[in-house]
Amino acid sequence: MRMNILYLWLTGWCLLLVACGTPGTTAPASQATIQQLSPTVAGIVSDAAIRTGMQTLATSATGGIVAAATAGNKELTKQGFDAFEATWSTIEDGVKSRSPDSYKAIEQAMNDLQDVALRADTIDRTAVQAKGVALTKALNDFSTTLK
Repeated sequence: MRMNILYLWLTGWCLLLVACGTPGTTAPASQATIQQLSPTVAGIVSDAAIRTGMQTLATSATGGIVAAATAGNKELTKQGFDAFEATWSTIEDGVKSRSPDSYKAIEQAMNDLQDVALRADTIDRTAVQAKGVALTKALNDFSTTLK
């Protein structure tokens, strides 16, 4: 939420500066400038925010997903993935910019867990637990790289 407010604030200032304009500046060039600045502003995520998000994902979200799936409760499993995604979406750009390989490993581990916990017709509890461990490991491996 805090990063969204910062992003909106900075975007607003960029728009104000563009609206005031510089003599001879055209709108298409101004739009290109905003588009170039927006990803940079949006991609700023502190190590502390990422660390907190990683801890949340590794403990509550991942544990909740595995517990719900091994209990055979698809609705709670889906809610767990929704909670995971809500947290992940706030930090994934920061993870990706710091370590594309870790980002890919986390995404793959999350998809693997979804395959066995949510998309499968029958739940293989052993596979769910193994994929949950793999996701937690991917999250923790990246977390150790943070300052």
